[in-house]
Parts: sequence; C-alpha cells; structure tokens
Amino acid sequence: MPARSGSPGREVFTGTWRNRQHIIGVGLSDPIPDFISLPGALAAFDRQDAAVLVPHPSFLNVSLDRDAVTQHVDAIHAVETHNFKTLPGQNRNARMLARDTGLPAFGSSYAHLPGSVGEVWTAFERRIDSESDLVAAFREGVPRRVLRRDTLTHTARGVAEFAHLGYENSWGKVDRLFLSGTEPTHPGNVAYESRFDDVREY
Repeated sequence: MPARSGSPGREVFTGTWRNRQHIIGVGLSDPIPDFISLPGALAAFDRQDAAVLVPHPSFLNVSLDRDAVTQHVDAIHAVETHNFKTLPGQNRNARMLARDTGLPAFGSSYAHLPGSVGEVWTAFERRIDSESDLVAAFREGVPRRVLRRDTLTHTARGVAEFAHLGYENSWGKVDRLFLSGTEPTHPGNVAYESRFDDVREY
C-alpha cells in the first residue's frame, strides 16, 4: 500500500518491470508510487527530506548499477554493503562501490520471510529512538557498523530467502498486482491524484 504519514520507509520500484531499479526512502510523509522514473523518485524523496538508500546494488535486474549510483551520488545517503539474499561476491562488489563513491554503508536482512528478520543489521554510533533520529543518522553520515549473524541457520535462511525471489518476481503476479492500474502502488492509482503523471513508466 502507499506510504502514509509517518511511514518509516519504502522501497520504490523505479523504471519499468523489465528494467527496474530499487531505491529506498526513509522518513516519508506522503505516498510515492512504483514504476516512476529514478529521477522522479529521487525528486519526490528530496521534497520530503527523506534519507535515500541504495539496496542490493547491481543485484540481478532490480538494482542501481555503478553508473547510476555515480550519476546520482549527491542525492544518495548510503549504499547497502551486506544483503542477506546476495552472494558473498556481490556483497564484496557493493563494499567496493561504497568505498569508491565515498558513500556510507548499511546492511539489511531484506527479510521477506518472518524468520529472517534481524539476520543482518546496522548499528549506529548514536542512539536511535525515533524515525527522525534514523533519518538524521543516515542523512548526516553518522558512523555505523554493518553486522550479521554467523550460524548455519543464518546460511539456510539466506538460501530460503533467495529461493523465495522466484515467487515474488513472477511476471504474472506483478502484472496482476502492479500494472493493472488498481494496485495502490501503481502511479495511476487515484491516491496519487495525477501528481506523478509526468514521470510514470506505465
């Protein structure tokens, strides 16, 4: 459903389904739909003073690549350097991207299965008591560490999360849920009052 007032954050699918780039806004007060252009999403985040995060860079066909991150580096506050679903080599590449662009890191469980929550996390060197504290920590580049569990269960849960991607990303499911124009995150939904018509992809 669309992000509502006080929503901690939202991962927006920018671009088309076949060429989508995920981007996260933390600290949103107004809804932002999927399937709008990347510049359109970044502009919407900026209007709300949200923290802008790049999840799973260069992962499959659902991510910002190095060129996109470099092009929009001034609008981005952090790059995900450890994602529970991605392979070790992909996480190493993400760490190199963060280093090369000078962007701070963050880590995530990317949990779509309940048991995966808390497998990877970001520990800031500042107390975080509210959404606004979290947004400020990201926007100000507060020092942090990316941590993860290191157990056999952790590995098994990661495999299960990756396998779940096949279900999540089937074309039929997405066509039915997102592209019909009735899904709440479709840019043509009445909730957006045509505000994104100039940047929508569908």
